[in-house]
Amino acid sequence: MVELAQPDVSRCKHLLQFESWLRNALHHLPPEDYDEYFQRGQDLLLQYLCQAKLQLALDGGLRQETTLLSHDELSTELEQAIRRDGQSFKQDVLAELDIPPVEEENAP
Repeated sequence: MVELAQPDVSRCKHLLQFESWLRNALHHLPPEDYDEYFQRGQDLLLQYLCQAKLQLALDGGLRQETTLLSHDELSTELEQAIRRDGQSFKQDVLAELDIPPVEEENAP
């Protein structure tokens, strides 16, 4: 199990400017579809953060018998990964949602 602290999730959302970026990416959708896609995008963010944190732990030598990756572990490393790989993640979210890529001027 991978735990994330709410402040870490909020910080990552801020770094990615995720919610405003997602709103922009979804602005063309019909109103009846928008909320579902927006929530799915939020879910994908959490999945990505957990996956990224787990990969950081594995790269750092996490033992196979470990069953819990606590919320207070690897916070700094996760933030660095988001800074480094955030644009790629955003494109993965769009692909998962089957939405065309969005151009950004100052992307993290």
